[in-house]
Amino acid sequence: MKNLEELEQERLEIVKKSKKYRNIGIVFLIPGIALAVWGFLSQSEFNMYPIVGGIVLLFVGFGLIGYGETVRRKFISKIKTDLMPSLMAEALETTDFTYEKNSGISLSTILAPGVYQRPDRYSLSDYLSCKYNGVPYQMCFANLEEEHQYTDKDGHTRTTYETYFKGKVIVVDFKRTINTAFAIIEGHPKGLNVRKLHKIETEVSTFNKKFKSYCTDNENFFYFMTPSLINKIMELESKFGGTLQIVMDGDLLYVFINDSRRLFDINLNNTFIGESNSSLEQIKGETLIPAAIINEFHLDSDKFNREKSLD
Repeated sequence: MKNLEELEQERLEIVKKSKKYRNIGIVFLIPGIALAVWGFLSQSEFNMYPIVGGIVLLFVGFGLIGYGETVRRKFISKIKTDLMPSLMAEALETTDFTYEKNSGISLSTILAPGVYQRPDRYSLSDYLSCKYNGVPYQMCFANLEEEHQYTDKDGHTRTTYETYFKGKVIVVDFKRTINTAFAIIEGHPKGLNVRKLHKIETEVSTFNKKFKSYCTDNENFFYFMTPSLINKIMELESKFGGTLQIVMDGDLLYVFINDSRRLFDINLNNTFIGESNSSLEQIKGETLIPAAIINEFHLDSDKFNREKSLD
């Protein structure tokens, strides 16, 4: 693996190269659009020549822009393959973890708590599995889409896809089986199923305005949903855009952060070294999200992990 100084130099070269191809592509697009429009509007019998010429220029322009983006994507893919393991090991302070850039938490696990409906199309990536203070967890990026079909005025059927979840999914696995369930829901997740739960409110009005709470029984809900945990959930929600959903069911805690942002996204316009907001520092910060949740929510305490069922 190259050192950071070499990678930073390569990043600068990749950015310069991709911008060059984008700018050249734009140079071809402008006359291409002008020629095509002139050809369509022209009443001349030779109007096909500018149309064809314009289409050729457009094809070349978009091809050059696409090539520039391909250069960027290949470099990002290489960074995730070569550099991510060492970055994560540094952040997690352990090498006992699993990272797979093209994998994710199983779809059946993501859908199990009934927060989101089964997608018609989906993608999962940036799978991370590790332990914090002995508590196992998984995290990945998920993009869930619903298919929509409509028929236009000419009778042609068109298919589009609407994204209803794009963000981070975290699953924490307790050592203890907790025979109760509750859900803390912000927003209106598509497919929410809380038929087996009943609605409940906490004593914190600001929390109740932002979240809807559901549980199987009130006593166990308030046993876990202490004022401290309520404040920590509010703090977690404030750190991300979009909406937040948290479900505890059996021996699992599910956290859905629907913030429309990719996990471990590498912005090549940001430096790799010398700044606290660099792409690599942001990746380290995202790597620690599950550990921070376990720590702040005290999910490594006996309350959640004592080898005894809560009846």
